[in-house]
Amino acid sequence: MIIKRCTRFSYFGATITLLIGSNQKVVLKKGESINIPIQTSGEMVKLKRPFQTRKQVYDSDVLLLKDNLKSILFFWSAIALIMISHLVLPFDSDWLFWLTIIGLALLLGSYLIPSLKWENEKEA
Repeated sequence: MIIKRCTRFSYFGATITLLIGSNQKVVLKKGESINIPIQTSGEMVKLKRPFQTRKQVYDSDVLLLKDNLKSILFFWSAIALIMISHLVLPFDSDWLFWLTIIGLALLLGSYLIPSLKWENEKEA
């Protein structure tokens, strides 16, 4: 099995930890790929991040680890909404309150949506 990390929007030096099976751990940096021999019955692979699901992989699989654009869009739209509303609107405005609530909900949504996703190389 080959796993390639193809992330563009991750911050510099950030590593991703993969848990393979029940006792193997692999750390990937940005742009790295790794070749891991897997038994014929397959193994479960999981990212060590919140809300990431396990994936069944086999020895012939080539997987790409990519950014989830929904999470990135939710995060940056929340930051932009909160900053712009606080700079433009007066502090006693009802609009400011509701736009801040919407921005905080978007921030919470960006945390709950997985930041990375798996793709097979054939689909990419």
